[in-house]
Amino acid sequence: MRLRWLFSCALAVVVVGGPAAIAQDTVNSNSIVDALKPKKKALTRSLTAPPSGIKRADRQFINGLRGSTRGIRFEERKQLATIVKDYELASIDLEINFDYDSDRISARAKPALVQLGIALRDDGFKDAVFLVSGHTDASGTDAYNLDLSERRARSIVGFLESTFSIEKSQLIAVGYGEEQLKKPDQPEAAENRRVTIVNMTK
Repeated sequence: MRLRWLFSCALAVVVVGGPAAIAQDTVNSNSIVDALKPKKKALTRSLTAPPSGIKRADRQFINGLRGSTRGIRFEERKQLATIVKDYELASIDLEINFDYDSDRISARAKPALVQLGIALRDDGFKDAVFLVSGHTDASGTDAYNLDLSERRARSIVGFLESTFSIEKSQLIAVGYGEEQLKKPDQPEAAENRRVTIVNMTK
């Protein structure tokens, strides 16, 4: 059976050390801005601490994908995921309402996306680059899930560009399908069906 990616407008914030939840009635542009601000690290002697800034080669790779209208290749998806993990970049998981088998922005999706658009226009993000990645659960085929997740990520990017005049060069759309299950022990759980927004600025 094909994937049903029907979301409610709720927000969970991903922070270093594990996910934290924000109550649905407190979701607003201010909470999104706070979640996407680069986090300052306490000084430690840890040998595994992430680098303080993004390396030049990684920055060039990110810049090469900014505003891209082509599909992101498998190797590029993997490299983006590695950069997000290695640098512990600030991100949020945003649940979006889409109709079954559709990549059109529904009326149910707009309240959350409006708050996201307001947040991304914050003065502190004028030079930021955001990764908009779509994720599905493990229902349906790998190819179907990957295609649907990418189309939905592109729909969100298009909404942000047209409604909030956010520059195309500030956005990267990518679909991961079921490659990054949030709950791998529950592959068909609703929590796996999400859109992740990552601030690619360190």
